[in-house]
This record gives sequence, C-alpha cells and structure tokens, in this order.
Amino acid sequence: MPTIRKKLLGWAVFSVAMEIVLLVGLIGFLFGPNSLRFISPIAFVTTVIFWFPRLQTDYTHNPHWPKAGLSRFYPKLQKWRTAHEYLAGMMFMVALAALAVFFVTAGRAWGPDGTRPVFEKQQSYHLILQGQSTPVNRTRYLVVGTSAFASWHGMAFVFALVSQHFIIFGHYPRWFRHAEPD
Repeated sequence: MPTIRKKLLGWAVFSVAMEIVLLVGLIGFLFGPNSLRFISPIAFVTTVIFWFPRLQTDYTHNPHWPKAGLSRFYPKLQKWRTAHEYLAGMMFMVALAALAVFFVTAGRAWGPDGTRPVFEKQQSYHLILQGQSTPVNRTRYLVVGTSAFASWHGMAFVFALVSQHFIIFGHYPRWFRHAEPD
C-alpha cells in the first residue's frame, strides 16, 4: 500500500503529464500531424472520469489525508501557491476569451470539419452547420478553428491545473471555491 506522500507525488506527476498531453493534442489539432489529435480527448476523459473522482474519494474518506496537500511534505512549495492560482485563473480567462471569439465568429456553425489540422493549406475551407458543410474564407476558418480548439483544450487544461492545485496545496484556488475561508 503506497503512502499518502507517494500517492500525492504520483498524482502530481500524472497531472503534469495530462497537461503536456493536452498541449501536444492542441498542437495536433492546429498544426498536425493528425495522429496527435486523438491523445487530448483521451487525456481529458481519463482526468475527468477516472482520476478526479478517485482523488475526491481519497480526500473525503481518508482521515490521514494531509489537508495541506503535497506542500505539507515539501513546505517550499507554498511560495508557489499564489503564482499557481494566477496561472489557473489566467488560463481560465484565456479559455473563456477563446470561447467568446468562437461564438462571435462561428455564427451558428459548430466549427471546422475536423478532418485536417486547422492551419494546413486547403483548396477550400468549410465549417460544419447541422451536418452540412458551409464554405467560408480562410481567415474565418482559422479564427473559428483556433478558437474552438483553444477553448476546449483550455478548459481541460484549467481542470487539470485546478486538480493539480488541490493535490499540491490541499485546496482549490481561491477564485474556484464558493466563499470558503482560507
């Protein structure tokens, strides 16, 4: 049975790995190759469905769980708490801005056709609207495609950062909590 310290270290490493996988997946969606595109949904589903509920279960049902997270064992991590909160908050704002750009520029379209990387040169550019392909100019295609994938990956990245904050510091970032005292 691994110690709580080893569990926390393992989860911290896992969260960093998921963040790297999400970034690599975003690169695949935007620039290619297509083979990179399939790893980011796997990372997100793994984090949301398998990892996060397990983390919550250990936290709420284990009386030995350190309420200060990994920083209880490594006190020097505390100096990074505010920076980590700002990073997660800024990433949340970037993801929201990308989502707003998507809604403004896409109109009623759902996004690019998704068969090729967004920045790959094509003869014609199409957005999908209710299963129908709608031709658009290159600029609109790039803005809609980039904002769609950046917002989706950005939200997944925020989720990973918030979970990572919980692992390291034993609580969620201040902006994420609902009026909880520090």
